[in-house]
Amino acid sequence: MIDAEQTYFQPAIDDLALYICWKFNPPLPGRGVNESGRKGPIAYNTYQMYLKDARRRLEIDVERAERGGYAFGVKLVRGAYMQSERELANEWDHLTDPIQPSLEATHEAYNSAVEFLAEKISVIKAADADAGGDVRPLSFVVASHNKESVKRAKEAMEKFGIQRGEGSVAFAQLMGMKDPTTFGLAADGYKAYKYIPYGPISVTIPYLHRRAQENSAVLGGGATEEDKAGLLVELRRRLGLGDAAAAKAAVGAL
Repeated sequence: MIDAEQTYFQPAIDDLALYICWKFNPPLPGRGVNESGRKGPIAYNTYQMYLKDARRRLEIDVERAERGGYAFGVKLVRGAYMQSERELANEWDHLTDPIQPSLEATHEAYNSAVEFLAEKISVIKAADADAGGDVRPLSFVVASHNKESVKRAKEAMEKFGIQRGEGSVAFAQLMGMKDPTTFGLAADGYKAYKYIPYGPISVTIPYLHRRAQENSAVLGGGATEEDKAGLLVELRRRLGLGDAAAAKAAVGAL
């Protein structure tokens, strides 16, 4: 998966990512030889839905892949550079603020993108089945710690007839964040992944700091009682303070 960055050099990343998708993702039926034998995309491009132009770029890139005859992979995130993006826009008079006007607008952009992709999968897969294809033309990852977005994605899958474990839709959360959500998805048969960052401390610490800011509701004022209880249960388990049943009972007594 090719990650997204700040807008001032994101076009260069997109150009490279889209070339990699064209070069290495398997071709659609009748559009080439599937030498890799894979059933879905290898490379995924990332779209930050807190950007005003993200939906338009997403639609263009999905259509480009259809025309080009190759499978396309999408990772949907909200975004983590709001402060620096707005500082840059204020510093340069000719730049406009690229960020959605509100958190609610970002939520709506994210959830509508999920709906768009799920519907697109159902339409493309129907045409692909008629052509006798066995390659998933479009796949996407709901990379979100937002419980409502996960719920909306599950509803969209059901609405458009996308099976839970067939691979077109997957979910991902950062290790240590929203673990109960990830484990619940996996237990219910969805494709669920934990993302484990690694690298030099000078790189990973700023990265994790941005993720913590982006997901401050996990441990901060917006955290649900369910999230807090899950964290306490896991903490007791790791410290050897009792089995899961005892830990849950202890949390319930708080």
